[in-house]
Amino acid sequence: MKIKCWKKGECILRNHYNVVFVGSGPNALGALFYLKKHIGNKIKDGTITVTTIDKDPYPAGGLMNDGKEMLTPFIGFDDYSSGRVSLDEAWEHIRFWEDVIVRHGKDAQGREPPISGVDEIEIRKWQNRLSPHGLELITETRQRHIGTDRSRGLIDNMRRELQESGIEFRLKETVQEITRREGGGFTINTLTEHDQYTFTCDYLVLGPGRVATPWFKDQLRKLEIVYRQLPIEVGFRVEMRYEDYPVAHNIRAPMIKIRAPNGDPVKTFCTNPNGRIRLDMPSQAIYYNGRELRMVNGDGVRSERGQTPNINFAVLTKVDLTNPPGDNQQFAIRLAGEVFHSGDWKPVAQRLGKFLENRRSKPSDFYGNQRVQPTLSRGSFTPGDLTFNYPGRVCNNILYLLRKLAEEMPMVMHQDVILTGPEIKFQNITVDPVDRYLQSPVPGLYLGGNGPGYSSGIVGAASNGILIAKGLIERLG
Repeated sequence: MKIKCWKKGECILRNHYNVVFVGSGPNALGALFYLKKHIGNKIKDGTITVTTIDKDPYPAGGLMNDGKEMLTPFIGFDDYSSGRVSLDEAWEHIRFWEDVIVRHGKDAQGREPPISGVDEIEIRKWQNRLSPHGLELITETRQRHIGTDRSRGLIDNMRRELQESGIEFRLKETVQEITRREGGGFTINTLTEHDQYTFTCDYLVLGPGRVATPWFKDQLRKLEIVYRQLPIEVGFRVEMRYEDYPVAHNIRAPMIKIRAPNGDPVKTFCTNPNGRIRLDMPSQAIYYNGRELRMVNGDGVRSERGQTPNINFAVLTKVDLTNPPGDNQQFAIRLAGEVFHSGDWKPVAQRLGKFLENRRSKPSDFYGNQRVQPTLSRGSFTPGDLTFNYPGRVCNNILYLLRKLAEEMPMVMHQDVILTGPEIKFQNITVDPVDRYLQSPVPGLYLGGNGPGYSSGIVGAASNGILIAKGLIERLG
């Protein structure tokens, strides 16, 4: 018997696999390309069987957004910061992943994804300009930009090569239950639109991504794996004129950090020059009182067509309920729910001038002759007042960072700048301990990527996958 796999292909319906990946994002893709390189002959001839399962046709995270590849061990790269890999090995992982991205991410003219953040003179200039204001510019800023208009094609090209090598992609298939088998391995129950399947595997890799945290928690509880919560990041997306934010003119996606006076970390994140604000994909939605809520995000295209005169970036601060301990994720869901509630179940946008005056924005504030025009489509947001629902501490932290940026770039605090919320990064649990190869306390179960809390970006998640693949190769031979 066969089942539909990716695109028009079919794959044999097996009752046992050597390795199963849950989640088809960069964590899985990094691992699969590494396995293909080192044991591809055994996968090709069926000696080792590998499949990847995802409830969606495409991964829901940054690789499907505009694919900003932060090619540095110093941003979102927990394998290095945690000591799992040396600096040399971190760069090995980055070069391996960059090669994959470059080979599969070329445009119709054969041009590679553009590289930026390599002008050391410009980086030092902005570091020197920002540091007197207490702002830290992450100086390792080398990056490749895929573009929202190229991301689906990139993933298709990557999958095609992997599938031709004998690796399966079982998509639109939901993992309902995972159980441990006596003597080792796992039994997996899945559900598609029409059928249910049960099969087993020797090794299981869970890389569900941020949005699948509730599912991930549930699986960990059933497997009797203890997890701990991490802080959650909450904030707004800032939109302004690209020309008014010169730090991003040569450093495409600068990450800038500061400590607020209360000690809370605040940062800029996910900068999109000439980009648009958008809502998360439906597969990234959260649910609040039975309603589907899609957070605010941003993206940018690679071709000139579709670009805007604006730039957008997130400003985020961390929330960690520790004394007394609380559920950070539930706190963030309630916050998001109340923002949407006040916005007639749409995101809320507010001009910075009105935000500072504690006055709500009105529709007339958005479609006149203001300096900054919104890129989020008309009718998909509600002009309102973000201060009604965001805690004062969060608002104060964000304003502190914006004011510090404005000391060097005054237009950051222009009254026409737009704040849109909520933007929340739902990544707040992790499992301790794991071994060097991210194997959990359950033998044969590996955890990787942003959802399990071992990375904070595309390249870091891919590095997790490469490290997991190294561990699997030791066991598979």
